[in-house]
Amino acid sequence: MTSRKTTSHRLPKWRYVVLLGKFSNHLLQQGIMKSMGVLIPPLVVQLNISYATVGFLLSLQITMNYMACPLAQLLLRKFDARKTATLGGLGTGLCVICVAFFRSVPAVGTFFFLAGVCSSTLCQASFVVLRQYFGDHFGTANSISYLGSLVGGMTIPFLTNLLHEAYGLQGTLLCIGGLFLNSVPIGAIFKVPRDQSTANAPNSETLIKRQDVEEEDEDEDRGESKDNSDQTKPKSCCINFLQYLAIAFDIKALRNEPSFTIFFLPCQIILDIVFIGWALFMVSYAIDVGFSSSLAVYLPIAAASGGFVSRTTLAIAMHYRPHWSPQLYAMDVAISGVSLVLYPLHSHLSHLIVCSFFAGYGLYGAASTYYAVIAVTVSEANFPGIIAISFFISGIGAMLSGLLAGIIYDATKSFLVVFRIFGIMMGAIFILVNVHLFLHCYRKKHKTKTRE
Repeated sequence: MTSRKTTSHRLPKWRYVVLLGKFSNHLLQQGIMKSMGVLIPPLVVQLNISYATVGFLLSLQITMNYMACPLAQLLLRKFDARKTATLGGLGTGLCVICVAFFRSVPAVGTFFFLAGVCSSTLCQASFVVLRQYFGDHFGTANSISYLGSLVGGMTIPFLTNLLHEAYGLQGTLLCIGGLFLNSVPIGAIFKVPRDQSTANAPNSETLIKRQDVEEEDEDEDRGESKDNSDQTKPKSCCINFLQYLAIAFDIKALRNEPSFTIFFLPCQIILDIVFIGWALFMVSYAIDVGFSSSLAVYLPIAAASGGFVSRTTLAIAMHYRPHWSPQLYAMDVAISGVSLVLYPLHSHLSHLIVCSFFAGYGLYGAASTYYAVIAVTVSEANFPGIIAISFFISGIGAMLSGLLAGIIYDATKSFLVVFRIFGIMMGAIFILVNVHLFLHCYRKKHKTKTRE
């Protein structure tokens, strides 16, 4: 009886609501990101810009969604996670709605940028709170929640295509902004467990106390001489700023996890360049080969179907064998790399659908398994900081993805070359992840030997 009570205390029923919230957040974020591929050709015409610029503009939201996560982590430490995430969801929806009313490149870029910054609070809160509720079963719960991105990937691009045919570009952007406003109730779901909130309270208090001590010391120095106070003021500001940066980016966590920092963290930036570039330009690839937009939209649907199969099997596998996540990640990377290289072999619709299915199987699987690998290979104390840094790196990858794919296309006038390069990049990830896996196993064996 006692063990059952403890288990129910550790895993309250609200964990299922948190899981549903994270599922819904992925449905919106990834589904809308993939649906943006439908809007690339009309945006190129309306804004009169290149594919590289459009790719950069459309990737800004997902870029800042990841890059602002260290800032979001800092806000979550100081303020209530639920309120912060809710306000972030509201800001995201309003910014995307504003995009519909502007036709200048700087304005569109600014609002996508702000939408990403606001949505980062939801992104960071969803991962941290899910880990707090599920603990060792985070890998399974995370894989289940990532199924939301596949449901969004199968439905929202198709819906966007219908909206574009009915209402045009402006009407479609307004509808997408309205969809993003659903982030408000989603953000309200992410409340921290009671035991975690009480445990985290001293951390924020100590941070404030440290700042108060520093301020008192500065006041004493100011009392001695006015000249010294003028010199110490900018110095203390710089020190405080550096301290906040160190807290936000959790430099200590990176030092504690050297194998992750050197070998596994670069995998994230490469994966995001490939994943987001592939998702954005998949429809454009099919149109470039000669298919109409109504047929091209079946490629992201096939990709999402492959991802659905992948993440379902991964969730089952990691439920029973959570420590298999590094090997499963390597397998997904290999499958997606081969699929991307095989894209240019034939231009038949059936061939492209099959390639999209397996590319989706690998890329969607790798994207969700990456965080399960972190949960297995990184200590629990370092997890929130490492997740925030990983998202920041993801943001850099997202920022480069659309721009890089667009530059390659503008230079070669062929998406075949773009997808081949993506396949080679996945090969680089495969090498890096195997090196990280080898070092992690070696470190584990070395620790057990020293204990003995």
